[in-house]
Amino acid sequence: MAAAYQQLWTAVTAAANYGADIENAFRNVKVGDLTSGAPAWIRTVVTPQQAR
Repeated sequence: MAAAYQQLWTAVTAAANYGADIENAFRNVKVGDLTSGAPAWIRTVVTPQQAR
């Protein structure tokens, strides 16, 4: 079960990072760019959840 969850977490993280990279490229923003004082760069963090 743990191995399957790790594979799922890896796939979700990869998909989220891919989507963020594509959006950043579309908007032509780099790390450190600001929009109205807020960071323009989209980043992702996938946090594993405890089973219920």
